[in-house]
Amino acid sequence: MKIAMQHTTAPAFPQTFDEFLTWEPVDGYKYEWKDGEMIRFSGLKQKQYLSITSLVDFSMKKDIIRQEHL
Repeated sequence: MKIAMQHTTAPAFPQTFDEFLTWEPVDGYKYEWKDGEMIRFSGLKQKQYLSITSLVDFSMKKDIIRQEHL
């Protein structure tokens, strides 16, 4: 019995900042370029997301109220 092995290549990561600017990750992570190195972020946790959306909502409501009183 032969088992077929499929060889896959790892996604190519950019080696320069110019490459990084045009690169689009396909692994579901976000990346930042800092001092010649890529830093991977996994995204927001639920608590962080809720905090940010609450701040955005508050800011938008504050702007609406301010515009109503002009």
